[in-house]
Amino acid sequence: MTLQVAVVGAAPSSRLLAPFKDESWEILACSAGNTKALPRITQWFELHDLADLTGPQWASWCVEYLEILRNAKYKVWMHNNSVVPNAEAFPKDELVTKWPEAPFTSSFAWMMAKAINDGATKIGIYGVDLTAGKEYEYERPGAQYWIGKARELGIEVFIPPESDLGYGIPLYGFDDAQPVARKLKMQCFELRGRIAEMDNQISNLQGQVSRIVQERQQLQGALNEAIYFRRTFLAWSGPDE
Repeated sequence: MTLQVAVVGAAPSSRLLAPFKDESWEILACSAGNTKALPRITQWFELHDLADLTGPQWASWCVEYLEILRNAKYKVWMHNNSVVPNAEAFPKDELVTKWPEAPFTSSFAWMMAKAINDGATKIGIYGVDLTAGKEYEYERPGAQYWIGKARELGIEVFIPPESDLGYGIPLYGFDDAQPVARKLKMQCFELRGRIAEMDNQISNLQGQVSRIVQERQQLQGALNEAIYFRRTFLAWSGPDE
């Protein structure tokens, strides 16, 4: 028996390349931005803390998002069904027990682990870039781990060339010595220098503006004083020009 699973994230570069029209594929999706963007979904993964999802800080988008999940026709996985009655409790303990040393560092990691545990024979990954930077520096290695784990188990894994995730982990020291890496290093060095120069110009201009503002305030004070004396002691009622 074959089980084909498409894991779909929200990166616009490749998410719509998933096999939505092929009913033989399970479509596993996450990210609130996907609720109205994907033509077909079979399983939805919302694995963030329920307190965050219901907190006032995210109410501007979470209220509508949770209502969409409450009316979903597909399976919804969450911590429990206290917020979305039709949701099912995600089998976290089962997966952690099976792979106690594995990195569960993102929704994608949980989705991959579940697909593998469910017996997927082919996994396609779409809309997942996890481009280096910010939170993704933490999440990306875990994602690459699960891709490697799937392949190690004989599961065919497809990543479209439009996704950054298809690139392997750089070899420390060696990949850094490639001409293109050295060129980018020098480019960064040059750009930092130009930025520092502009920061210095901004600082100088801000100093000039501050001095001009201070001088203007002094002039305005002198003008107000002149008007006061004219109107108070000379009974001047005409224009101030």
